[in-house]
Amino acid sequence: MTQTQVTLANLRVHQTALVVGLDPHLDPVIAQRLNHLGFTPGTLVHVIRRAPLRDPWIYRIAGYDIALRSTQAQSILIEPSS
Repeated sequence: MTQTQVTLANLRVHQTALVVGLDPHLDPVIAQRLNHLGFTPGTLVHVIRRAPLRDPWIYRIAGYDIALRSTQAQSILIEPSS
């Protein structure tokens, strides 16, 4: 991952983005889990809310809500929607 790439962790509440991929250095087991959860290229993801202590964050993807910690969200590469 380069410094210019934007990750899911960069979004704020109520923002939407398009998943473009996963960090290529990510552990393959974690990458497979994120893929199974729906974080695949071309999928829209919307930030719903964050926990009171800032972690985890709640995202809506493919019609369901999922909680991810910030460290996991940093592994998901996105293209923010305008």
